[in-house]
Amino acid sequence: MLTVFPCFSSSFQETVTYFGLKPKSGEKDVSPNYIFMLWYEFCSDFKSTWNRENKSISKERLKEAQKTVQKITAEKKVETKKINENSLKHGRLSGSETFRTRDTDLRSVLTVFDIIRQTGRLV
Repeated sequence: MLTVFPCFSSSFQETVTYFGLKPKSGEKDVSPNYIFMLWYEFCSDFKSTWNRENKSISKERLKEAQKTVQKITAEKKVETKKINENSLKHGRLSGSETFRTRDTDLRSVLTVFDIIRQTGRLV
């Protein structure tokens, strides 16, 4: 191959010398096939290592995000109250729990919404 393109022969020899490649046992020169075989093995190893590192980084980021979500949800405490089984609400919600936050009272919020709806402006 190098005899067909003599202009590449000198740059090929420089590359072989730069990387310190030795010919296989039984051969007198380093062939381009040998260099590309080594390069392919290097690329395959690098790609598998790259993918492993990306997965581990992604797992770390996922754990950090989960911790952040847990921290945020822990700060926003929600009180739960069991619904009376004989009430109308129980029939609609099928035994689930209703949630009521500590900070807001549902009636006051609904009153504000009613005033806004009636007057068309904020209080």
